Amino acid sequence: SGESKRLTEGPLYSVNPVFTPDGKNIVYVRLDHSWEDHDVIVMDRHGENSRIIARDTDFFDYTYGKIFGTPNVSSDGKTVVFRSQRSGYTNIWTAPIDGGEPTALAPEEAEQDNAVWSPSERSVAFTSNDNGTLELRVSEPGNGPSKTIFSPGIGVCSNLQWSPDGKSIAFRFGTPTTPADIWTVSLEDGVAVQLTNASPGGGLTNRLTMPEKIAFKSFDGLTIHGYLYSPTDKSQKYPGLLYIHGGPTNQFYDDLQVNVQYLVQRGYVVLLPNIRGSSGYGKAFEEANDRDWGGGDLKDAIAGAEYLKGLGYVDAQNIGITGRSYGGILSMCAISFAPGAFQAAAPISGYGDFPDLQAEMELRHNKMQVHEFGSFEEHSDVWYGCSPFYKIENATTPTFIVHGEGKDPSSDASRLFALEMKRLYKTVEYKVYHNDGYYVDAPANVRQLLLDVADFLDRYLKH
Repeated sequence: SGESKRLTEGPLYSVNPVFTPDGKNIVYVRLDHSWEDHDVIVMDRHGENSRIIARDTDFFDYTYGKIFGTPNVSSDGKTVVFRSQRSGYTNIWTAPIDGGEPTALAPEEAEQDNAVWSPSERSVAFTSNDNGTLELRVSEPGNGPSKTIFSPGIGVCSNLQWSPDGKSIAFRFGTPTTPADIWTVSLEDGVAVQLTNASPGGGLTNRLTMPEKIAFKSFDGLTIHGYLYSPTDKSQKYPGLLYIHGGPTNQFYDDLQVNVQYLVQRGYVVLLPNIRGSSGYGKAFEEANDRDWGGGDLKDAIAGAEYLKGLGYVDAQNIGITGRSYGGILSMCAISFAPGAFQAAAPISGYGDFPDLQAEMELRHNKMQVHEFGSFEEHSDVWYGCSPFYKIENATTPTFIVHGEGKDPSSDASRLFALEMKRLYKTVEYKVYHNDGYYVDAPANVRQLLLDVADFLDRYLKH
């Protein structure tokens, strides 16, 4: 009939709705005001008779419920699976829909995701993240450890889907040198088959660099994992580059990093560190940079630069830093908080003045700042202390600031940082990419941005 009906109301976000298999009820997630606590709720299909199935606390959700994820209901409608950090790692948990305590599906010191029930409702398939490698596993609730179904050695499995007969699983799989394709794996004999080919003939794969997984110690002894991309010919010296991920609650995986591959082909040794604050290494590691942006995590990046300097084929006198979003923020922090640590910096779509932005930010950014820094009213010193804008007078690093034009007031963040550098007579270049958001995503703009960033780095790191 085209008739629509509102099922939930109130000031809290209600997200990720799914029907129970019998179509009689809807299970969804409700976030609290801080987006740190979640209720998994069931109601009838008319929005009535709602009740809480499970409560989960202290799991900050940066993207309006996407990190916590969509609850998945077994085909008999009796059990729901959801993600939780209550063990110290993001694991899959189950809860009876009719009431009862949640139980860990297959507890491990690794990050689990992509949970989906088998048609028989006896098994749950999910991915397990071990230092950026995501393998496919299956577990029977209450029956001990999980069973590895597809272990790639290096690569990322995602988007799992059972076949109707429950004998195989379809999934996406990609590596650092191959775009993600669709595969299936048989649960009977473990044979995996690739169904699509985004790189026919292997021509693309043969031109790309397979990174080496490395680990190094930061200055306080904390172990930092990362990916090292090196040119094939190590008979000469190359400038080094730290490439920082966004987030900061995020991580580098065993997937295709197009921007990095381009910089490697331009003649750079590139290190992608999963600095403190990254996800994938447990809740304590993820929270290790709370109220300390540009502190310990910047020291991790500098320790990564020292690691590069120890490689015989790296020019120790020419190390740069770049990255997008939080990678841009940490690059700005390097400029202001660690003058001289890097010989060039290219912050991409970063933010440098958090007190100035608090009234202008997209809602998810504002929620993240309060989670990471505390409220501005009570912790304004943290907001200012983590803002590299207020220490620009210390800068000595040649800087190239870039971003898309965007449409909201926070898109001014990089422009104001560049203007302040110019006012203080610092070495800075600045460019805006039009007809794009603040984060540059339009293919033509991405291509030009890569060319521009590489040209800038060449001028200052290759002389």
